[in-house]
Amino acid sequence: MWKNFFTVALRNISKNKVFTLINVSGLAIGLASSILIILFIIKELSYDRFHEHSNRIHRLYIDGRIGEQSFKGAWTSPVMAPAFAAEIPEIAKFARFDVFNQQLIWYDDQKFIEDHFMFADSGIFEVFSIHFVRGDPSTALTRPKSIVITREKARQYFGQADPLGLPLSVNRDSNYYVVTGVIEPLPANSHFFADFIASMVTLEDSRRDTWFQNSIYSYVLLTPGAEPEVVEEKMREVMLEHIREELEAVLGVGPEEWQAGGNRYGVFLQPLKDIHLQPDIEVGLEICFRPVNDRLYVYIFSLVAVFILIIASINFMNLSTARSAMRTREIGLRKVVGSDRRLLVRQFLTESVILSLIALALALILVEISLPWFNRTMDLDLQMDPGKYHYLLPVVLLLALLLGLFSGTYPALFLARFKPIEGIRGELPGNLRGSYFRKILVIVQFTISVAIIVATLIVSFQLRYMLDKELGYDKEQLVVMKRVYPLENGIQTFCREIEKIPGVVSASNSTTYLGFNNSTETYQIKGRDASRNFLFATNYVDYDFMKTYNFRLADNGGRFFNPGFSTDSTAILVNEAAVKEYMIENPFETIVLEPTLEGDTNQLRIIGVVEDFHHSSLREPIGPYMIRFKSEGAAWPGYITVRLGVAGAGVNSTIKMIETTWMKMTGEAPFQYFFLDKELDNYYKQERRTGRLSLMFAILATFIACLGLFGLTLYNTQRRTREIGIRKAMGAGIRDVILVVAKEIVIHMGISVLLAWIAAYFFMQNWLQDFPYNIGFRPWIYLISALFAILISMATAVYLAYRAARANPANILHYE
Repeated sequence: MWKNFFTVALRNISKNKVFTLINVSGLAIGLASSILIILFIIKELSYDRFHEHSNRIHRLYIDGRIGEQSFKGAWTSPVMAPAFAAEIPEIAKFARFDVFNQQLIWYDDQKFIEDHFMFADSGIFEVFSIHFVRGDPSTALTRPKSIVITREKARQYFGQADPLGLPLSVNRDSNYYVVTGVIEPLPANSHFFADFIASMVTLEDSRRDTWFQNSIYSYVLLTPGAEPEVVEEKMREVMLEHIREELEAVLGVGPEEWQAGGNRYGVFLQPLKDIHLQPDIEVGLEICFRPVNDRLYVYIFSLVAVFILIIASINFMNLSTARSAMRTREIGLRKVVGSDRRLLVRQFLTESVILSLIALALALILVEISLPWFNRTMDLDLQMDPGKYHYLLPVVLLLALLLGLFSGTYPALFLARFKPIEGIRGELPGNLRGSYFRKILVIVQFTISVAIIVATLIVSFQLRYMLDKELGYDKEQLVVMKRVYPLENGIQTFCREIEKIPGVVSASNSTTYLGFNNSTETYQIKGRDASRNFLFATNYVDYDFMKTYNFRLADNGGRFFNPGFSTDSTAILVNEAAVKEYMIENPFETIVLEPTLEGDTNQLRIIGVVEDFHHSSLREPIGPYMIRFKSEGAAWPGYITVRLGVAGAGVNSTIKMIETTWMKMTGEAPFQYFFLDKELDNYYKQERRTGRLSLMFAILATFIACLGLFGLTLYNTQRRTREIGIRKAMGAGIRDVILVVAKEIVIHMGISVLLAWIAAYFFMQNWLQDFPYNIGFRPWIYLISALFAILISMATAVYLAYRAARANPANILHYE
């Protein structure tokens, strides 16, 4: 029986080559698209699952509110994890990270700038599954100035020599670390990675006992069976006990009074497996951390995969039922000779499954061919590796089988319902002659396609809006120099020297550059309740900062720092957002208080209010910002920003002259810089990738839908050949015939467009709400999407209608 099923199925597949090609092409493209999305989802969901204790590892994060500002970040103070581990029995181990980039490392004459340098506790190898090639993980990081490096870095610095016990100098000749271990690199699906892991005990800051200076990352390994909620409650009790004395000494209030003032501050546990897909917990610098994605995009592209498969399935259903008239005699004869409905359903399901498996084979070939291009275009690193993902092929095979069964069920039931006498006559029963269900399927296809097109355009225009939005300062022609500490106390001298170079307008030193916040500090306002605190993103700058970035003062009554005022060391500027949010009625008479760890208070007076500018990503609203004066001998050298006054080829020559001055003053230290506008554009990699993915799948979805429309229109024109011939014989022109065929398509597309607009509006407006600065509702995007989809579908339909209309009516009707 099954042999006969396969024989008949293959015969029908080979006999109807055009319909088979359309069906297989649609299914293959749909499956290939879905496989690519599945690979993306597998990669996103696989992060950190390779660790042996991944279910018990948690990262500490702070969720708090100070004054009017809420924050949630993975930064912790050095004292937290050790204190919790000592007092909470459910915490078995802990590990802390402190990360650095731009580290100059050398051995003999091998010198390199390294960007993935980490300090970590010795417990890192007990908490995480990190494979050692050489060395003992239990002792590798127990001593100061010990360091573990990856296999690649060992080969880079030491060649074939045994690296254990050899020294590596870091930044200075006298500052060397002894190699105590060699490890395999952490896999690409680890949320953190490092080429160098040095011992945390080396850092003096790791022994700070304050609970409010958060600068490192802390992880804990819970004991088997420990409940995270119970541990969080115990953490709250431990922290409350420890911060009491510090709060009273610094702010003059206890925890209860501080919380009554509207503040909150808590430490919580974030499961390791959730880190990669939980972007609301900030990390700050992504030096040794891979970019965080949003779980929402996993859901979105899962839906896209389902929708594309639905479109491909609808193609199959439509084409199979549309050409049912060609098989009515076959079905009638089968029933006459004894075949029942159950056997006929099996026969047609076998055909659909065979087509689906053929499509799967083509889809796998398409994926293998397109994957390198897809990875390059989408900035991904997906792999079709059944050895790594052993469940991949079974899942894909099951998907193809389910797709074949799903696509074939309705056509099989539809065809099996024919009565023998009607089948032998080649007739369709009256109740089946109407193709309402097929019309509904076509409408569903194009509803999905138009909705995806609308979503793609909105993502694209939102990205363009963020890239082109006025930031409140001039980001063009700005070169930011990093790793400037080799200048030591000569930073201002260097700035003045390079300003003499033709093409350099100005140079300024600051602890950070606009567009990136690396310090948020807590202040009080004189005259207000001591329990009320105010958060400011804080930047320490020199006299030329405003001139270099070209931002503006909000009124004529203020000023920027000036060397003619000796009191500017305690002067500050704030932005309009701070004045509004903290209800500062008279800024120039307001004194801002800076509590110190020693219990003292520095008084800072406002000398100017600057117009609001975007000091972080456009994903965040403009918050309170404070600009303070940076003295020459400040501990943190920060960055040097240079404004260029040249363009084109002059940029490179000017940078060369700046580099020459740098080399003279630093003794040939590496010269590191970036262009600010390009750095800011990199903030939106995720949105850019989402836009490209949406565009690709919108094109594919529309193409698959048009394939189905092509097949359905081809069938309809063939079915209406006599009608078209009679119309032409009665005097109808080509235009009249095209209108007859296209009228139905226009009606279907009109319904699809309306449904797609409704679905896309609610979904995409909700997506835009995640951006405080967005394009809002733009009706013309919806109109363009509708026009594009209608033109594509009409082009498909009109082409076939035109071919039919061009036929000679005498040739069509001669057999009548």
